[in-house]
Amino acid sequence: SNYISILYSCLLLMSLCATMANHEELEQQRIALQQQVHALEPGETTGSNKKYKQLISKYKRYIDEEGGEDRFGLEPGRYINDLAIKSFYLQKESKRRANRKTARSTVLALNQICLEEGCSPLDENSDAWETIQTVLDSLDKNSEKRAKNETINKDIAETNPTKIISVEEISKILIQELNQGNGKWQETSLVWVILSATLVRWFSGSLLSLEHLYVYKDLPPSGTRVPHDLSPWENNDDSGWVMSFLIPPNLQIKKNNKVSQRKTELVGAYRHKRAERCCAGILAFSLLERTNSKNMKISFLKNPSNDYITWRDVKLFEKSYSATYDNMKDSMLKAEVPPWLKVTHLRKFGIAFLTAQGLTEGEVTTMTKHRDNNFTRSYRAEMCVQIACTLAGFLPKEDDDKYFVPRAHIPLPNDLDNDKDRFLELVNHMFPHLKDWKEELESADGDKEHYESASHFLHVVIPWLTKILIQDGVIWLKMFPSNSAKNVLVHKMTVDPKGVALMGGLNYTQWAANARTQIKEMVNARNLAVASRDLSNQQIVQVLIQQHDLQMAALKQTINQQLECFFRRLSHGQLLQQGGLLGNDPTHGAVPELNDNDSGQHGCHDDANTHVNNNEPTGRRDYGRTIHEALNNANDPIIPTIWQINKYRSLENLVFLKPLHHHDCVTTSLLRKGGPLHAQKDHWVKIKRIYNRIMDHKVDRSYETSLQAAKDLDVNERGLLSLNQYSDHLRNNTAFGGKYSGKRSREG
Repeated sequence: SNYISILYSCLLLMSLCATMANHEELEQQRIALQQQVHALEPGETTGSNKKYKQLISKYKRYIDEEGGEDRFGLEPGRYINDLAIKSFYLQKESKRRANRKTARSTVLALNQICLEEGCSPLDENSDAWETIQTVLDSLDKNSEKRAKNETINKDIAETNPTKIISVEEISKILIQELNQGNGKWQETSLVWVILSATLVRWFSGSLLSLEHLYVYKDLPPSGTRVPHDLSPWENNDDSGWVMSFLIPPNLQIKKNNKVSQRKTELVGAYRHKRAERCCAGILAFSLLERTNSKNMKISFLKNPSNDYITWRDVKLFEKSYSATYDNMKDSMLKAEVPPWLKVTHLRKFGIAFLTAQGLTEGEVTTMTKHRDNNFTRSYRAEMCVQIACTLAGFLPKEDDDKYFVPRAHIPLPNDLDNDKDRFLELVNHMFPHLKDWKEELESADGDKEHYESASHFLHVVIPWLTKILIQDGVIWLKMFPSNSAKNVLVHKMTVDPKGVALMGGLNYTQWAANARTQIKEMVNARNLAVASRDLSNQQIVQVLIQQHDLQMAALKQTINQQLECFFRRLSHGQLLQQGGLLGNDPTHGAVPELNDNDSGQHGCHDDANTHVNNNEPTGRRDYGRTIHEALNNANDPIIPTIWQINKYRSLENLVFLKPLHHHDCVTTSLLRKGGPLHAQKDHWVKIKRIYNRIMDHKVDRSYETSLQAAKDLDVNERGLLSLNQYSDHLRNNTAFGGKYSGKRSREG
């Protein structure tokens, strides 16, 4: 009995150890599964939790409808076993229009139920795993087949890559929205203008509050100009300040799941060329209406009373995503703008617009915050001047469209911007709780944990937005007469006694009308300056072109004169080798200098004596006698050079080079056997034959008609024949009736 009791105790102890080990293993699996779920779907992503709840409800509803306890052998209150999972996948999941990646969320949802019921999660060791993989493979195949069919049958216009909302369409939508009253204009206007001006995602924009507003003063739209010694800095113009938004790391979960790579980022926008697209202007009017409302009670205390909300909880976007999506889609339909697929995702619009304006990928990513290396994550500037200017409606790479917002240069009425005390009174008048907010912040119970951002909002953001209210109100009075925030501004400046006193007797409505006239004058003056500069540039270009044409004409004339002179000297035999005669090849030897002072026999002037013309015997005979005298002078022998006939290459060159200048000195004694020109005799006869043909073809005896006749014969009669072949053609062709036979040529 002792042995039996000891054995029973051992078995009981072993069972207890096994149970504890199994419990510990299950606990580790639950912890690992919980970590996996939280890593894949962060807690902040509320949409993901809703998705899990829907899938869990769908599964449980199926099990209940099928009779879980009877059909699947489940215990009361439980939903997980292999048989139930297999049935759900075969009956429900297999019919989904999804791919493997999408259907994977069902596995995670079922693992969530496993976690709640304390059973093992679904993995390769589960009996239902093979069924799950089979269904997932089937979903993938069906998804590919469906996508292929949709691509083939789909209207090509639906997939047009240029089907993107345009800047003009956004302006059209905003003009319609801003003309609404009772605060309804804020529901979508802020979303449209902030997302399109900064390219942030809706998720990040929806979490922005007053805490994240920041005025960036160190990015002048014309670039930071460093003055020379003894010159003042000139970068203090607030018309180039940027309405910025600081995106802290905890608001970037949607974009970047890696906590180590998150950092505070800054996006922003200059004041836009058009008031309906101005991010700072619309934000200023939104805060004006909200802070002057009796329903908005804001506190800068660390722990405000129940009637107040802390300033850090005042969101810029008031609606949920689904409500914003519906409102934006409705606004597109009302404005008769074709709705594009992205709707709230305006990053696509912004990136397409920026790259279409010629900006590079590196420049665009300064605003979109795509970071792929250490340089872009840690060192690159948060904003780029070209990007901010282009999103503000300008083309910074064009000289005639540099950043210039006329309404930003309107001085405040009654010289308020030059008197700090009265300007502060204007700020307190526009935001009547500002003084109380400052006192709350400085008190012992103030929000000291966020003191720097709160102080910046109260002392920098609010005063700058006040100035923008007065300046942009000039346009809002004209363009958005029904806007409720505009009515608040008009009431404060024209009805409220304090506002009337600040205007110094001026009527704000009349002042705004005069300011609009100033804006038109500034725009016209700028356009005139640009047009004058363009006209001046065109005139300069025309003068330069004329000068260039004159220079080219003079250069061409000089070159022609020198070439003609050069070829004449060739034909006269004036190209001499250094220390001897040229011989028959004119391509060797030094070319003598050509200058404008040469005259007479060796000159380059185009006078009457230089042309072959039998009707001018005086000049020709004088020229011939000069060559005869040279031939008879043993100390200065000049023997005419006659090239081989094909070296002249064309009839036109034959006339231009004038080898027949030598006909006076080419006597029978020079051509007969033993004479100095005997080797050129055949070429001479052929040249004379061709020259006779040219003389017969031209209409008169001028040199110009000789050239024209040679050109005509080159094209219409000689064709592809060489000069040597053409000479034989003239001699042998019976069509000429023996006119250019050898006898005629020799006698000639």
